[in-house]
Amino acid sequence: FWSESGWFPLNGTFTNIRPTSKLGFDTVDLSFNPITERFEVVAVDREGGGIDGRRHVPQSLNLWSIDPDALLAGSAEWRYEGCLFERKDQFARNYGVAGRFGDGLHPAAAVIDPQQGVQHIFVYMGASTGPAGIFHLTRTLDTPKLAAFLKDQS
Repeated sequence: FWSESGWFPLNGTFTNIRPTSKLGFDTVDLSFNPITERFEVVAVDREGGGIDGRRHVPQSLNLWSIDPDALLAGSAEWRYEGCLFERKDQFARNYGVAGRFGDGLHPAAAVIDPQQGVQHIFVYMGASTGPAGIFHLTRTLDTPKLAAFLKDQS
């Protein structure tokens, strides 16, 4: 939501960060990157990967960014930076089969460390009946360099 006056009424705009399925999003991490001076979102796509699902993996953790001035002006057009992680397990459709179906891939928290030039992302992955755990992913804050690397990997 945004406002021309900085107060009510608020205007809403749908973002271009879209899932490739109807399952949608339920957990994202939003951070300000002091190196790029952009807002960045780590978001899960539960049935695909990348901007258009070309990766053909059941779940992926993707990085998006937007210029703060554009966001405050009401833009909802985020730039896709790349896929940080792919998970081979499907989203849960049968909670009774332990370990076969993943019920989650959630970036539960992230910490920016500007002195080291990295972001630490903590991700929950698991199945409702187990196993489950929290994993730590560290990435550079040099997002253009990271995006170029991720593009080369796809």
